[in-house]
Amino acid sequence: MELIINSYFAKNGVPKTGLSPIIRIWEVDATSETLIISNGAMTETGDGFYKYVFTQGAGYDEIKRFITRSDGNDITLKNSERYSVGSTDEVGLSQATVDRIVDSTWDETATDHIAIGTTGLLLNEISADTTQLRADNIIEISILDLLLKYERNKTKIDKVNATLTVYDDDGVTPLTIFDLKNSTGAPSITEICERVPR
Repeated sequence: MELIINSYFAKNGVPKTGLSPIIRIWEVDATSETLIISNGAMTETGDGFYKYVFTQGAGYDEIKRFITRSDGNDITLKNSERYSVGSTDEVGLSQATVDRIVDSTWDETATDHIAIGTTGLLLNEISADTTQLRADNIIEISILDLLLKYERNKTKIDKVNATLTVYDDDGVTPLTIFDLKNSTGAPSITEICERVPR
């Protein structure tokens, strides 16, 4: 945001061109005043008009009050023509301005704000942590679902091959086939001491 401050200078009622005016700007409130701009150079726009672009980087804030004094900076001008004063009031934000601020904040690219100690970095770190947590949760849910399949799904012992098959939810697709063995490690379906996944 910026504020363009305009001043008009004339000599004996005739617009004065070719000047090099300067401006002083104070920030004021009910209890104090602070000089923000001391003798800032103004730019000629023509027909006796000169402007100063007061930017946020120089201290402008649309919700603060400022008073200004422009000096035509020409000793040949009478004091009544040489100086121009002005002021700004606190500006209530229009809905369009509020919408623009909201959009520029929430639609801002997060990776552009990664300076240490900033909210942008914190949000990026939270996003990274959340993304990792979501990935971890997906893995955990997948493992839990697989364990539940071993608990609740159909199983079948093959007497000929001495195997135990655990099936997927459809009851047809094998999840795992185990070889069944007795205490000596030989295939068995009568004395089962261990099961070994194939």
